[in-house]
Amino acid sequence: MDKKVLSSFVLSLLCSLFCGLAPAGAQAGHWIFFDDFSGDLEKKWISFLRPGPRPNEYRGNPAPSLKNDFKDRKKNGVMSKRSFFLVSGTVIRCDMYISPRSGNAWVEGAFGLPRTPDDFRRGVWPEWLVGMSYNYIGNPGWSRRPLREEGTLICYLVNEDGDLEINRIPFRNRYLDSWHTYEITVRNDGFIEFRIDGGLIYYSRKRLSYGYKHLPLLLGQRSGGKGKVYHDNVEVLSYKREELIK
Repeated sequence: MDKKVLSSFVLSLLCSLFCGLAPAGAQAGHWIFFDDFSGDLEKKWISFLRPGPRPNEYRGNPAPSLKNDFKDRKKNGVMSKRSFFLVSGTVIRCDMYISPRSGNAWVEGAFGLPRTPDDFRRGVWPEWLVGMSYNYIGNPGWSRRPLREEGTLICYLVNEDGDLEINRIPFRNRYLDSWHTYEITVRNDGFIEFRIDGGLIYYSRKRLSYGYKHLPLLLGQRSGGKGKVYHDNVEVLSYKREELIK
């Protein structure tokens, strides 16, 4: 075999092997933001309530991670100081560990982009533009009726018509008490793919609304003494080479 042909064949083979092993989006995209919570939390994030979530040195994927621990029945979390332009080709990911420690716990772990970030700064939990939430609602003693929605995955987006599109999937306990990677991908055609551990969970019925800019990341929701929520490895990836940072 001619040396040039052999060399070309070997390079093609190596490329195909590398491409097959590379993580999704790694070839065409680049990473805009990443935090594994090993640094100073206040440099990158704003807390919703005081005390807010804090780094945990003992649990993570790997440790440390962000522990959302609040004793009241209120939502809590953090919002990034950095904001982004949400365009087609954007991927946001976050590892979450959601652990109800009793049958009457109410815990929710969520991440995504808020459409009303100014509400967060005023002390009001903002509404989602696009996000994922995994909720465990047991049978709280303060409730007058049973609330049995164990392990419900909820996908949110504001679509091109300005309507809030919500999809609820009763996965029960499938994603509790272990680390899982939640991923939101804005496709080039504007539709949204929601994934857990790389598997497609929900495909939006309509395209995402692009009428929002300078969007921060939002992590958190509900956690307390009867259950814990941890976040780790938060990242924003772009398939496009434009600068997406505010």
